[in-house]
Amino acid sequence: MKQTGSVPPDIINEESSADIAVQEGEDATIVCKAVGHPTPRVTWKREDGEYMLLRKPQSRELIRGK
Repeated sequence: MKQTGSVPPDIINEESSADIAVQEGEDATIVCKAVGHPTPRVTWKREDGEYMLLRKPQSRELIRGK
């Protein structure tokens, strides 16, 4: 017998970033640690609601200032 189904994502707050603010041109590292089945897909949005375009989806991202 094979069990199928899903487990909702659980964000592990202790290992995830809180709200952060940086000045234009500064680097920032944001982290979201989550578990679930299937593996959660992490996406990032700016405060204005726009999605951030990243090199590759992952739970840790370094955003370099320009």
